[in-house]
Amino acid sequence: MKRLLVTAAMLALCVAAKAEEGAANATRYVWANTLIVRAEPNPKATEVARLPYGSEVALLAETGPSRREVLLKLAKKDEWPAADVALEGNWRRVHSSSGEGWVFDAYLLRYPAPTIMLDKSKEDADGRVEFAKRIFGVKEAHKWAFESGKTAVDYRMMLSRTKLKENEIDQETSWEYIVFKNGGTYEMFSHRPKNGPYMSNVDFENLPFTYGEALLWLKQFHGFESMGGTNVNGIGRLSGKVEPGRHLELGPAPDDDSGFGYRSTLDCTPTACSLNSGFID
Repeated sequence: MKRLLVTAAMLALCVAAKAEEGAANATRYVWANTLIVRAEPNPKATEVARLPYGSEVALLAETGPSRREVLLKLAKKDEWPAADVALEGNWRRVHSSSGEGWVFDAYLLRYPAPTIMLDKSKEDADGRVEFAKRIFGVKEAHKWAFESGKTAVDYRMMLSRTKLKENEIDQETSWEYIVFKNGGTYEMFSHRPKNGPYMSNVDFENLPFTYGEALLWLKQFHGFESMGGTNVNGIGRLSGKVEPGRHLELGPAPDDDSGFGYRSTLDCTPTACSLNSGFID
C-alpha cells in the first residue's frame, strides 16, 4: 500500500510539472529568426506583429489547432529512406511587447535564445558549451590536453572515462567534461590513435530538453549542416532516420564529398534529451 501511495504521489508531481510547462503567464523565448503573430490561429490570418529572434513572450490560456513545420528534408540512402525532420506544436495565444495574438508555439522555448553572430566578421556568438554553461550552470568541470602534463586529477579522470592507456596518448589528444547544475553532462574527446584516423566526439547527455527544444538546439548550432557536399554551402545534404519525439540520426548524404565520416544522433525521453556528434577524418 505504501509503495502504491509513493507511486501515486510521484505521478501527481509529474502531471503537475507537465501542466506547468505550458501554463498561462509562463515566460517563453523566441528561437525563430522572426516569429509572426497573427490575429487568428491560421497561417492566412491578419498579421499583428513580427517578433524578432530572442524576444520574450507570456503564454495565454487559449490554444488552437496543431501544426507541423519541416526543418530539414533528408536525402535517401541505401540504409536510410528519405524522410523529413519537423517541429510539431500548436497555435498558441501569447502576449508580447508588440501586442497579443497567435503564434506557432514550437518556436517558443523555456530557455533564453543563444546569442547569434550578427556580424560575420566577428566571433560574438554563443558556442554550444558556452550556452549550456550559462543556461544550466556548472557543478563540476574538468579539462585536459596533451600539453597539460600527467599529474593532474583531470588526467586520471580522462584515462578512466575514455579507457585510454598512457602509451596511447599523443599530441592530438584533448578532453573536457562538465556536470551541469540543472541536469545533464557534456563530454568532448579528440584523439588520433597510432597510425589511425583523427577522431572527435561530443556528447551532451540528459539535458533537460524536450524533443522540439533539442531540434532547435541542433538547428541553432549547425547540426543540420553537412561538412561538405555538392549543395551550395553543404546545407541539407544529410541522410538519416527519424522517430518523431524520440530519435534522430543524421549522416552524410550519398553525394557528400567532404571526405569526413560523421554522424549526429538525438535521443529523447519525456524529460531529457541526449545529443551526440562525431567525425573521423
